[in-house]
Parts: sequence; structure tokens; C-alpha cells
Amino acid sequence: MKNVILALTLLLLASACSTMPETPAQGVYTAKTDFAAALIVAVQYKSLPDCIQGSVRLCKKGSVVKVVLRAAEGSKILLDNAEEAVRNPDIDSGSAVQARIAAVQAVKTFVELTNKLEVR
Repeated sequence: MKNVILALTLLLLASACSTMPETPAQGVYTAKTDFAAALIVAVQYKSLPDCIQGSVRLCKKGSVVKVVLRAAEGSKILLDNAEEAVRNPDIDSGSAVQARIAAVQAVKTFVELTNKLEVR
């Protein structure tokens, strides 16, 4: 039984390692995919009717829309900058890595925001 658990643990670790981005470019493109998925949720939230006090229906709050839009815009700018950094051979690898880290962190924040939205 211990051998089975150990084998499963090693299998899970190996599969997790194989899905992690190996290069800054892969990290940027993974973040772009995450951004696109979160953007779908943000658009769905923005398309809800405005909240009316006492309403029990799903609705959007203007203040939340503003925060989500700022997070989306910031993420998009950092993603574009990171993509340029990882594609441009004139930019040193350290700068490309830093650009990727900033973009991934911004997208992570955006995803966390959209995960809290109720759209259905």
C-alpha cells in the first residue's frame, strides 16, 4: 500500500513538473490563456443588469466593474510588454523573466478577482 501511495505521489509530482512553463515565453503564453478565460467572466459580469437595492437577482455593481476593468487593463498592458520582451532577441533574458513575472502576477490578481464574481 505504501508503494502504491509513493508511486501515485511521484506520478503527480512528475506531471505537475511537466506542465510548468520552461521558458519565459511559455509562461507568458500560459498567462495569456488564463487572462482570456478570466476576461470571459469579467465580460459576463459587466453584461449583468445594474444592481438595485433590495434586488435578489444577479446584478453588477459599478464599483466592482471599475476594479475589474482596471485589473484587466493593467494585466493586458503587462502581458503585451512581456510578450514583446520574450520575443525580442535584443532584450536580455533577465529583463524578459522580470516582464513575465510582472505579467503573471497581474493576471493572477485579475483571475482571483473574477473568481469571486457571480455571473450565473
